[in-house]
Amino acid sequence: MSCQQCPGLCSSHGTCLSTAVDPIEAETPSWNEFFGMYLLWPAAVQITISVFFQVVRPIYSAIRDSSTGFRIFLQRFIGMPDKLRVTCPYPMVLIQLLRLAFALAQGYLFAYRTYTKGRWNQNNVAVWELGISCFFIFTHLLERLSEGFQIRFLNPKALVDVFVITPIFIPYGLDLQLVAVERRWLCLSYFRIITALGAFRSLQRLTQEHSQHGDTVLGRCVLTVLRLTTMIVCMAGTMFVLEVLGEVPGLEDTFLTVGMGDLSIVQMIYWITTTISTVGYGDFSPTTVPSRIMIIFFIFGGVIFFGSETAEILEIFTDAEEGRGSYVNRWLRWKLFIGKSRMRTQIVITGNGCHMSSPLMETLLLETLTVTDDQWNVERPDLVFLSDKEYDFDLKAFVETELGPGQAEKVYFLRGSVLNSRDLERAQIQTSRLCFVIPDYTAEEAFEEDSANIMMSLSMLRHSPGLRLRLMLLQPEGRLRANKMGIPRERCFSAEEMKCALFAQSTRIRGLITLLSGLLQVHTNFTDQHLSMLRKQFPEHWRIPYSESLRWNICGFLLHDCYGNRSFASVLDEIYRESNGTVMLIAAVHRGRLVLNYEKVLEPGQVVVVFAKGPKAFARFAKATGRNEEKERWTSQFLKERTHRLEMEAYETFQELKKKDKMHLQQQGRRQKHLSDGDNMQTKSIFEVTGAEAFKLLDKNNDGRLDKEEFEKALQEQLALDQSNTPDIEELRECKELTLLLVRDCQGVWQEVDCFLQLFRNDRVYETLLPKPPIVVLSQVETPEEVLLKWESKTCCFLKGSILNTRNLEGAGIRNAANIISIGRKVFAKDSNLPDPALGDSDSVELCGAVEQALADNLRSVERGQLQLFEFSYTRSVFLMSRIDRNCVEMGQMRRSSRMFASENSGVTENTAEREEVMVTKNGGSDKELLILNESFAAGQAFTLDFFGGLFGRIYRFPAAIEFLDAIANPNGRRQSSRMWQTMCPAAWIDRTFGELVHALVTGEDRQAFGNFTGCCIPVALYRESRRRFLPPGCAGFNCTGPPMHTRLEAEDFITILGDENFGRAAYKAGLFDQADPGPHQHKEISPATIELLLRDEAPLNL
Repeated sequence: MSCQQCPGLCSSHGTCLSTAVDPIEAETPSWNEFFGMYLLWPAAVQITISVFFQVVRPIYSAIRDSSTGFRIFLQRFIGMPDKLRVTCPYPMVLIQLLRLAFALAQGYLFAYRTYTKGRWNQNNVAVWELGISCFFIFTHLLERLSEGFQIRFLNPKALVDVFVITPIFIPYGLDLQLVAVERRWLCLSYFRIITALGAFRSLQRLTQEHSQHGDTVLGRCVLTVLRLTTMIVCMAGTMFVLEVLGEVPGLEDTFLTVGMGDLSIVQMIYWITTTISTVGYGDFSPTTVPSRIMIIFFIFGGVIFFGSETAEILEIFTDAEEGRGSYVNRWLRWKLFIGKSRMRTQIVITGNGCHMSSPLMETLLLETLTVTDDQWNVERPDLVFLSDKEYDFDLKAFVETELGPGQAEKVYFLRGSVLNSRDLERAQIQTSRLCFVIPDYTAEEAFEEDSANIMMSLSMLRHSPGLRLRLMLLQPEGRLRANKMGIPRERCFSAEEMKCALFAQSTRIRGLITLLSGLLQVHTNFTDQHLSMLRKQFPEHWRIPYSESLRWNICGFLLHDCYGNRSFASVLDEIYRESNGTVMLIAAVHRGRLVLNYEKVLEPGQVVVVFAKGPKAFARFAKATGRNEEKERWTSQFLKERTHRLEMEAYETFQELKKKDKMHLQQQGRRQKHLSDGDNMQTKSIFEVTGAEAFKLLDKNNDGRLDKEEFEKALQEQLALDQSNTPDIEELRECKELTLLLVRDCQGVWQEVDCFLQLFRNDRVYETLLPKPPIVVLSQVETPEEVLLKWESKTCCFLKGSILNTRNLEGAGIRNAANIISIGRKVFAKDSNLPDPALGDSDSVELCGAVEQALADNLRSVERGQLQLFEFSYTRSVFLMSRIDRNCVEMGQMRRSSRMFASENSGVTENTAEREEVMVTKNGGSDKELLILNESFAAGQAFTLDFFGGLFGRIYRFPAAIEFLDAIANPNGRRQSSRMWQTMCPAAWIDRTFGELVHALVTGEDRQAFGNFTGCCIPVALYRESRRRFLPPGCAGFNCTGPPMHTRLEAEDFITILGDENFGRAAYKAGLFDQADPGPHQHKEISPATIELLLRDEAPLNL
């Protein structure tokens, strides 16, 4: 019927349609209601939550640090910030499955709302959504708990939770008026599809970590479909919401009616975009001739431009993925705004080896980005990799899978050359905190590799003269060349030289490698669950005190003024007692040089170096500073003093380097003549030279004539001299202090042998106390002539033969050897014929088996604790070494010993032994953690590249790490008056506490058992050899750094002490060195429980 108010038709009951309210509009929320309910209040809640987590975070860290049960719960079920891997994944798998299902269900409920609109709550949908929201609140708290309540304000998963859940509990608009239920059907719950995608990724990670299968084809297909579905649903939902809400009040568009229709500038922008992108909806078309002519040119130009710009955008993303982009600090502008423009936040890692996946790189990443429990507020640096080679897939996969979410986002991979200034600017090297240059450890030519890395370092120093550079080289000669090129010794080191120094010191100080590794590396609480079980079942197990000792780290700080103008010994004793044995003063920095066991008076605010169980332990002894300024202040003061010292000693350093160069020239042509420093021919025998050289050696009277008597006399003297310097292998292999050096056949190994012998035999301090240590060098290739001429003597013998032959090992004296050392760097590159580069360690593993077979029936290795030290290129090879050790136990005297004790009840069952091994494997997780728990590593008998990774990781927190290692491993080269000594426990100190020992040796009270000496000595560790602690016979013992003050000393303990030469002389006269006759010092028998435990079939390691 017609209506008088409008020309159209109206309803049959007489209601005018022009004035009636549309039921859809009545059920649709306004912009005021929608903006307040779904945007304003969720943003306020997100800010509130962030502030709340900032307050909760230190409380959470304190609880996690103090409560072992809470920490075990996190490790087992939820995960921790630096280790998301859980030991029991089944609860998390169930939770992620529920997240996936509920996220999809909430997406379906959004679709249901769009069809029912105001009637959406007829079937109690609100109740279902309330229950689902409570579940997502629970999962949100779990995620924040696993991440340590880190502030992740723009985390997509957190934003989805907040912006979807908040409107359910706070349904208010901008005017603070409650929004009616029928007007709440329009929402943002379609974004919950993002949660489903995240849940599926978490399921993939959990299943891959605890199964033998990797990422399957089906999983990748499902992930691709989910990504596509997520994009489509989010775009479709957003367009639907915007169209339903209509125009924003105050921003309505106005139109002008022309031939094309109702137009506006926004409309024309929309139409041109659809046209040049070749979409072309066809809703508009030009009607005038000029506009049609112009649109022809616009279409051609626009399509070409749009295509090229789209390709450019794709290329930008591709370059960013391939590392062609630039490093940009996301907080740089904020720091500039608050006045911290000098704050450096990133570490640049470059060199020919930074693109490779290796134990060194993996340990470096973990150590640099790991924050201990009491360092929750410490800012972790960004790691910027810069290499001109393609990065290994395994390296990137390690970053994505092994690092936590807050750690992985701090790693940037850039492609470029350090010789190019533009590439250096892309890495922001001028604002970097540190720069690490890491060589390719698989390089066949070590000399060329060192030269290339030196050139890279010089290029970076030329670009940024104030750069804090740390250069790792391979050969000792490479370090000398770097020093001559202006790179100080404090900023570079030779990996082979440091390794040889550690090997040489390990023959005198057992467990030294383990001690230093523990001090350098940041160890998380990965052993809590394992230790709690061990304490119940094996109260005296070696892993209990060993794991506690791993909490010590090397640290530095500015000494509090109240300790100034006092002696080093008195301050050390007071700090050790007041900290209950958790802080031990070791060294002080004097004029930029690290001095171990400082002998002078300490000054207020002086930089000191300590062994401590975290920063909290020494906080009250440090000079009062801000919470985040302590590290910056002492680091700045130390670097300033060291830079000043290097500038003052530059000329002296240059002269020392010049003295190390020896002239060795040979004149070419008809008249050949040798020019050299000194008379090098005197080191040769007359049987090895001819012509003028032989005549000069035989002419003793220097009269230019040679008669018969003179010839016979010179010949007899030479024969006597050769006989006195010729080693007798029969005598050497019976020596109790024999060191057997097994040389692997690899590139550059004889340079390592020469470096090891130099450090092992030419120690000035030990030469004055003990005779030359006997050594037998066994290799399967010819020994170079220059090595023989330099080192062969009465106590140094070189043998040729297969090192994998057990009879050869027995003939070389392996049964009576006190130390068995394997040396040689044999690494295969990834492009070799081996399917896995780790197989390059096969000869080292075989050598371990041959050594164990040769010692299988040798009781000496059990009674005395024979040291076996092997070098491995890959971490997993150490696990195979331990497996060989256990299997070889059954072939020797230990089997017969177990039969002798068969009548005794050991109390250890097979299931118990298997369960103990399974606990170690499951609780360890990564290869690094399994290596730390390994008994061979604990004994100081395994060396891997993880050591250098821990060194680089510690440099960020402790800049003097290289100086500290050099001072310990090579005290003569560092001009240190104190060094590490290792003595047996005197009979008078058996069953007394370690705290009493520290007080006695530091203060000089009650130390007569160690001899008459003056000065301060610092006990730093125990090397425990007692076999009742379930150690296999192939392990000499285990290192225990800084045991608790109440620890009782035992007769089998070796005490590692930092002292001067006077202490060494006194201890030698007291007969406390292992090389001396121990007298009444006796070793206890091995308990039957230990023998039976060692002979049980072990659980297979998940390698």
